[in-house]
Amino acid sequence: MNAATTLAASVQAKKGRLYAVIQVRENGRTKPVWRALGLPESANKSKVNKAYREVVQAFEQTYAEQIAQNKKPASDIPIYDYMCAYYKKIEKNIQKSTAESYRGMINGRIRRYFTARKDLTVGNITAKDIENFYEWMFESGVVANTVIHYHTVLHSAFKRAFKDGLIDSNPFDRIDRPKKNKFTGDNYSEEELIAMLGLIRGDIIYPAVMLAGGLGLRRSEALGARWSGVDWEKIGIVVVHIEANFVKQIFASDHIAVQTAVSKIGTKSFHLVQQVIDTKTNEVKCVCKSIMVTFNLERHESMPLTKEWIEAICKYEGRDLQKA
Repeated sequence: MNAATTLAASVQAKKGRLYAVIQVRENGRTKPVWRALGLPESANKSKVNKAYREVVQAFEQTYAEQIAQNKKPASDIPIYDYMCAYYKKIEKNIQKSTAESYRGMINGRIRRYFTARKDLTVGNITAKDIENFYEWMFESGVVANTVIHYHTVLHSAFKRAFKDGLIDSNPFDRIDRPKKNKFTGDNYSEEELIAMLGLIRGDIIYPAVMLAGGLGLRRSEALGARWSGVDWEKIGIVVVHIEANFVKQIFASDHIAVQTAVSKIGTKSFHLVQQVIDTKTNEVKCVCKSIMVTFNLERHESMPLTKEWIEAICKYEGRDLQKA
């Protein structure tokens, strides 16, 4: 139940009432801190989860502030506890995906390794201790790039500890950053990419493969792409002409799909041909032709297609559409 929090915690009942039991480290020892949820043991799960998150997160915030204000000597701050506090201070200033990655690392290998080594604290951890942690990760089967991610997060956290006056120097400055795995790319040819896209058309992975192959995106970039990254305030696409010829009737019970292709590209426009088909019988229900124009939404006027758009569309269709 502690997925939304960073300190280890759980819900427990006592005398018919519910409490959040939070594990903290003080003077080198772990001790439970009980915080009332204000709910009876019979409360429904959604209310319990909501109260649990609010109580534990409030405690974490207070705990983080205590550490930041150096109310505990650095030698007494366990590594995992400090990383939890560091996360709470920065989570609102980083992207959601980055925050989730940090939380996963802190609650994952950082928690497992450092809570088992209670003698290691912010004040006494050495370069050798850090190298031992990295070696432990390598022995568990992770690749160098994963260890590099941990190094980056921990180095930044201890850099903050140095700025806050918790430590006199950053021990992560004394070790070399792990080296990346050597990677030799094996690229698809244009013909291979077009063939692969044809095979997976309609599959759930098609958009991601199309983005990665057509724009040269990394896996993380393709998965992280959002509509919010497209500037629809300045550039838009408008329909200036459309013709539809319904060959057969379409009923609500029909299973249909729309097949679309670009047939021609002009300076400012491109032509689409579409047909609606019955997916069970492959019978054509409707044939449509339309003309789309790129439009500058700030100036309220048409604008030329960019070279990148033209090249991407021609590559997708597998032919030079400007000569069509």
